[in-house]
Amino acid sequence: MEELQQKEQQKKQQEARAIDRQIDRLMREAIAEANRKAAAVNAKANPTATVSKAAVTSSRIILTAESKILADNFRANKGKLPWPVEKGFVSLGYGNQAHPVYKTLVIHNSGVEITTDAGSNARAVYIGEVTKVIVISPLNKAICVQHGDYFTIYQNLSSVNVSAGDKVTTKQVLGKIRTNGEGKTVLKFLISQNTTYANPQTWISRM
Repeated sequence: MEELQQKEQQKKQQEARAIDRQIDRLMREAIAEANRKAAAVNAKANPTATVSKAAVTSSRIILTAESKILADNFRANKGKLPWPVEKGFVSLGYGNQAHPVYKTLVIHNSGVEITTDAGSNARAVYIGEVTKVIVISPLNKAICVQHGDYFTIYQNLSSVNVSAGDKVTTKQVLGKIRTNGEGKTVLKFLISQNTTYANPQTWISRM
């Protein structure tokens, strides 16, 4: 029985890594699109300037004057951002860690998992623009919000209230968090600068 449960946990980890790869690919697409737009804005402002193809296809965002201000303000709020839920607790932290039951099984988490009440909503932690609404499965959606060269990702949503291109405000409701078959309502929340993930717990305020 224990061996079967361990195999089930390993399968969940494989699925989580597959979702991470999907989100990473879509984020790179969002960065490429942002860079194309930034290159067009910069070219209009300074027609004599040239932007290399490598820069446009880079994994780092080319910041316009406006997006640099947004990124700087986002970074200035490190440790003070509101939680992406009204109430809840971190049920799985960031990074590699031993499984709470099966100590030989290492869990990798690219963000944090926040357990909350059934029917709860995910909310934006800062002003930004929705770059992607990702349909992982019919019952699992994710929203990617851009803040300059930072991204916040809200995963495990049953429904969404926003679309790509929408501007969002701090604490705006983005969608409803899915309650799984075990009756648990868990939001996976990620923060990255370009494609480098950070520990969200160092960014959000204490509840």
